[in-house]
Amino acid sequence: MCPGFIDSHVHLTMDAADLARQTLASSAAKALKGLSIAREYMRYGFTTLRDMGCADPDFPTVDLRNALAAGLVEGPRLIVAAHIISSSAGHGDLCGFYGPRWDIPVSAIADDASAIKAHVRREHTSGSDWIKTTNTDGYFSPGSDPDRGHARDAAGRRHKGWSIDRAGRRRLRKSPATQLDHPAASHPERGGQSGGLCLHDPSLCHHRCRASSGRRVVDSIV
Repeated sequence: MCPGFIDSHVHLTMDAADLARQTLASSAAKALKGLSIAREYMRYGFTTLRDMGCADPDFPTVDLRNALAAGLVEGPRLIVAAHIISSSAGHGDLCGFYGPRWDIPVSAIADDASAIKAHVRREHTSGSDWIKTTNTDGYFSPGSDPDRGHARDAAGRRHKGWSIDRAGRRRLRKSPATQLDHPAASHPERGGQSGGLCLHDPSLCHHRCRASSGRRVVDSIV
């Protein structure tokens, strides 16, 4: 016997290859798709997953976690950050996928301290295990505004932050964050300069695995 694997960064309800269309699906459809993916992980030996955010106005990953914990469905243990709290034009702002007249509440946007606190309290009361923030721009950003960091105001639950530049990492070091996501995404040689934060960089492992295998792989921390 051997212990099960743990993947500490998954997005069961988000498929980057088709995210704009998938985001428009219902919360139930996302939860069912997430269950299918979670079971696929389990077939590969992963017994615990940490889902780091969904793009949905409701809480499909929290509902999925609760159903798994209650034994209503079979699958791995699930730990979740329900949403991705982001400033406007930050990595978690998906409005660039849609026309400017569309008002689709799939992103958790917070541009000042009061909005950040409201989002964090909503995550907490709805059962989120972690708070996920993106304090700089990123791959899905319609624009770049790296100086509008917001991680320092997110308090109340374990906090993991995304940062793609050095300024963002400096802000996270002063924040309540305990983990830094993708620390070497833009500067791999400087990825370790992150103070007391626990580094979690699936992107490096992912790109190396893809380069060696030529196939889509699962980012994992064992």
